[in-house]
Amino acid sequence: MTSTPEPHASLNASPNAVSNSAETAAARPEPASEPRPTSPATAAAPVTDAESLNEQRGRDRFDEMNFHTRKWVRPEDLNANGTLFGGSLLRWIDDEAVVYAMIQLGNQRIVTKYLSEINFRSSATQGDIIEIGLQAINFGRTSLTMRCEVRNIITSEVILSIDQIVFVGLDEDGNPQPHGFTEITYERDRFPEELRHRRG
Repeated sequence: MTSTPEPHASLNASPNAVSNSAETAAARPEPASEPRPTSPATAAAPVTDAESLNEQRGRDRFDEMNFHTRKWVRPEDLNANGTLFGGSLLRWIDDEAVVYAMIQLGNQRIVTKYLSEINFRSSATQGDIIEIGLQAINFGRTSLTMRCEVRNIITSEVILSIDQIVFVGLDEDGNPQPHGFTEITYERDRFPEELRHRRG
């Protein structure tokens, strides 16, 4: 890219011109300073870098979650380094998320369709208590998209965040089944009918 010379600095000025300019600089009043335009990089704007966004999630967005589950980290949940094994955490998330999807979609036949990037930010050790938050963010024709965040109650640190987990409800033949819902339920009114019949 070719840079454009500053308007006040002439690259072709003669020595006399430069001298005259220097001699009259003191006598010439300084032009009124104009406010410098704020560049996009310094303008006040919503934080977009990943680290700050994750901090915001940990402080604010977690409180918007409407489904909380707590787990106590035990010895069998640890990896070789003595911290929480990521596979154990993902299993807990999947178990809770599929139950949440069953209630929201009113269907017991639920499969995982898509999982976005998993961002591990910190960990937990034996004896810590972690909290799993899930929130439905979009209802498709046959699917439900939710987000997830996990935090350590002891340290208040965010352990993991997943922006999108997509579940699809199936019919008896294993085909995607339209559910007809567009809003989150906070009750158990959509609990699958086939499971309600089992109540004594």
